[in-house]
Amino acid sequence: MDLTSKIPKIQRYLEWIDEKRLTDYVCIANPYMLETINWNRIRYLKIKASVNFQIKSVKTIKILNNLVKNYFPSGQLAEVEIQKDLLRDIGKIKEIRAALDLSIQLSIIINEGCLCGCPYQIAHQLHSLTISMKDAEDYDEKFQFSNARCKNVLAYEPWLFLDANWILPRHIKRYRGLIDSFKLTDRSDSTDAIVLSGRKGGGDARKV
Repeated sequence: MDLTSKIPKIQRYLEWIDEKRLTDYVCIANPYMLETINWNRIRYLKIKASVNFQIKSVKTIKILNNLVKNYFPSGQLAEVEIQKDLLRDIGKIKEIRAALDLSIQLSIIINEGCLCGCPYQIAHQLHSLTISMKDAEDYDEKFQFSNARCKNVLAYEPWLFLDANWILPRHIKRYRGLIDSFKLTDRSDSTDAIVLSGRKGGGDARKV
């Protein structure tokens, strides 16, 4: 079944969530959803642009602004999650913040540990969108794309982890005025595991 045949079901589901006021945000991971969903029929839900939008430069922001102008009702895009490789590039984050409408919040993942510039990254993220965790368990380890293949790289060059996509909780203050919300991953982990990860980093993840 292709995506087009699923759109009416997705549309009805979003309208139901919106009518019941079950949540404030919906995170869109596939940019094509901007064009195929009738957002004018959704009154309350705000939209967050996922990290899969690959927002990583002022040029990307300009393209996003074009999409917002042509496909969204005014004010519906509320938050943008920028590319995680930018986490330690404060200068680039400043450029993006300056180019983005001030009413739109910026978000970034701070504890993932993905290697910057990893050639597996896009394939990993896209695969995660198309296969359930249950189905992934049936895959042989050798072919499980959703598994972090960066482990293979780190087995030979472990020092590459030092400048990966993570920061310590005490460094969050450096992002004041630039980043509005910080995302903790991974969705497949329990809350306890994520909090434990934050504590190992030298802080209390519950305060992030």
